[in-house]
Amino acid sequence: MAIPSDTAPPGAADIVLRRADLAGLPRPHAPPPYAVRSFRAGDEPAWADLCAAAFPDVPDPRGIPAREFLGRPAWRPERMFFVCLRDVPVASAAAWENPDRWGPRTGQVHWVATDPAHRGRGLARAAVCAALRWMRGPYDRAVLVTQVHRVPAIRLYLGLGFRPDFEAFPEMAARWAAVTAALRETA
Repeated sequence: MAIPSDTAPPGAADIVLRRADLAGLPRPHAPPPYAVRSFRAGDEPAWADLCAAAFPDVPDPRGIPAREFLGRPAWRPERMFFVCLRDVPVASAAAWENPDRWGPRTGQVHWVATDPAHRGRGLARAAVCAALRWMRGPYDRAVLVTQVHRVPAIRLYLGLGFRPDFEAFPEMAARWAAVTAALRETA
């Protein structure tokens, strides 16, 4: 299943989650030996590898950095956060913007990824927290798009104060019902 770009209409499994404000955000903590940092020139190959590992269900996952970020008008390296092991990205999240879709004071958490070999260590949480904390100056609130089958990610987002946006599109309520059932099953 393809994950939509920041301009595409919602896909058949997409859901929209919003965080009403950016107050009370936890610090981005990655357990040792991991460390959080922003993008650096030369990260492109490791970032492509991370996307390929994290999104095997997406067509051309290695192309995500070039297709969704690099060279786009909203691209800013300081807003792309990685959790690294020995300076190699193993988790990521971006503090993105799309004012035409979400409004001028809403930041977008974009393409959160964790290498499956490093899951379960709080690395996605650290990357998302870094992105959200960066947003606190230029934005008042945050939004993200994910898919109904990404239950562990949804659990993370709910724990960070995101809530479903039932007005995002007509099918959102039915999709959220499926997510709620999956969250209960995996509790």
